[in-house]
Amino acid sequence: MTTASTLPELARELGFPVKKQGRSWGGPKCPSCGSGSDGSNRLNIFIGRDGKWRFRCHACYTHGDAADFLAKAKGVPLREAIREVAGSPGVDITPSAVDDEQERLSALKLALDKIAQRAVDGRREVGAYLASRGISRLTLDRAIGRGIVRCLPAEPYAAQRFLDEVVGQDLLHKAGLVKPGSRWAAIAFRPLMGVLPGGGAEFRLARDVTPHEVKAIRYGRLAWPWWWRVGESPVNRVIVVEGLIDLLSIAEAGLKDGEAVMGMPGAAGWKPEWFSALAQKHGNARLDVGLDADDAGNRASEAIIQAAQQAGLRAVRLVPPSKDWNEALTTGRLP
Repeated sequence: MTTASTLPELARELGFPVKKQGRSWGGPKCPSCGSGSDGSNRLNIFIGRDGKWRFRCHACYTHGDAADFLAKAKGVPLREAIREVAGSPGVDITPSAVDDEQERLSALKLALDKIAQRAVDGRREVGAYLASRGISRLTLDRAIGRGIVRCLPAEPYAAQRFLDEVVGQDLLHKAGLVKPGSRWAAIAFRPLMGVLPGGGAEFRLARDVTPHEVKAIRYGRLAWPWWWRVGESPVNRVIVVEGLIDLLSIAEAGLKDGEAVMGMPGAAGWKPEWFSALAQKHGNARLDVGLDADDAGNRASEAIIQAAQQAGLRAVRLVPPSKDWNEALTTGRLP
């Protein structure tokens, strides 16, 4: 029987190199599909809305609770795994912990709202980084005007001062943006803020990523993806892409009246109900599913096409001309 009291402890006990990231945990190794690159975060461990520890793989989409994790990791039947973790908080957590999580989520939404209202000081530095990725200052300004992008100060000390003044240390800790015992927020090093509708946000490094670095951290609810629509005509085409940078790249290349881009925060960052909502509002639109041209993007595209078709939408695979749309933009392969 395991002695672990939480799923992160169980994962470490089983040899999975997971690290704390805000209120969740991440790592490069999945109990089902194995290891990714050293700096990847294919495995995510978190507390679900039902108050149970859960995991999800962003590569193969395997998900479940502590018993599922143990069954996959050890290659044993689920019934055996359930017996092994029975009575452990790795399966269930107390109602008080659920209340604490709801309080944290409320604090996080308030903190993210405060940041989004004031975070424009790093526009020059973020603009320079995006320019190196082929995205113009005009597109950045439009993204800011649409409420999609915000810019924290690029220098970490200045960014932390901004967070202290705008949010305050007490709320930063309550929101889980600062780890216990620290006063530095991980987002102080990630000035490019992608604001997700419904109370979520992604914070990205505004420079090239070195090995073992986490490029982006996402906080809050994933209620709806990034959305960029052009014109007043009924939407007749929706291009589904992977990530904020690809969404900005498509916007940079130009859209026609009646076209829109839906930016998923990662290949696994989508929900089937989004396509039901699209079918109700834009039922005549065709979805061009243009996630990255790699294994994860191809697998996710197949699942998205199936979910969209089940919702009554026309959906086809649109393979990027390069690995992704930003690479296509910077290499001149976008029209």
